[in-house]
Amino acid sequence: MSIEAIYALGSVALVSIISLVGIITLSWNTKILKLCVSFLVALAIGALLGDAFIHLIPEALAESKNKDIVPLLVLAGFLLFFIICYNGSFTLQSIL
Repeated sequence: MSIEAIYALGSVALVSIISLVGIITLSWNTKILKLCVSFLVALAIGALLGDAFIHLIPEALAESKNKDIVPLLVLAGFLLFFIICYNGSFTLQSIL
């Protein structure tokens, strides 16, 4: 196994262990957990949207033969997500 693969696996294991320690620590006190969940969900959504806007959408525009359809699909995805959330069938309170 190459040294790069060992470093990659080691870094993934380290990040996973840090995440596990955080979850275990937060699960000890449910009051703090309920306060942190909204922040953590917002952070995750921001990270995913940032990744989509910085990496995935420009790549989709570069690879697409029909460049007009990509922005329409992105807007359709946002609209669909808004309709699902506005409907009230998917809320943070329903998860907790």
